[in-house]
Amino acid sequence: MDKSLNEIGKLRNEMKVGFIELENQLQSNNDSLQKKIQETSQLTIEAMERFSKKVEVGFIAVEDALEND
Repeated sequence: MDKSLNEIGKLRNEMKVGFIELENQLQSNNDSLQKKIQETSQLTIEAMERFSKKVEVGFIAVEDALEND
């Protein structure tokens, strides 16, 4: 009986360690994903700003062309 309880205790401790390792891995993955989301968001904002400037330049060119006709 004591041997069975001892085995159960060992398994319980192994499960605790496993759950802690799993929780740490999930937190690490979450942190990594958050960083990638921030980087992607920043790149998207920068790309939109560049595109917006190009569109603005295009509108100015069209306005100039229409005024010169």
